[in-house]
Amino acid sequence: MFNVGENVFLRKITMIITGHVVAVYPTHLELDHAAWVADTGRYTRAVATGEFNEVEVYPVDLIIKVPLNDLVDGFVAPWPLPAMQI
Repeated sequence: MFNVGENVFLRKITMIITGHVVAVYPTHLELDHAAWVADTGRYTRAVATGEFNEVEVYPVDLIIKVPLNDLVDGFVAPWPLPAMQI
């Protein structure tokens, strides 16, 4: 599915998370450099460019655990991860 070292865009049932994969488990991923994307704006533009209308970032060195049981879809992000709140 995803590999350590990849930057990912994950669409969950109720939210979107971006981040850098630091560990992969059968039930969850662990990410650093993570962000919650509160508003993608136009979705097609957002997934193509990584430009979002509203982003809340986690502290860079905080490892977050993202369960996979409610993953709708996701992909390896071809653009730099969001690094600041907008």
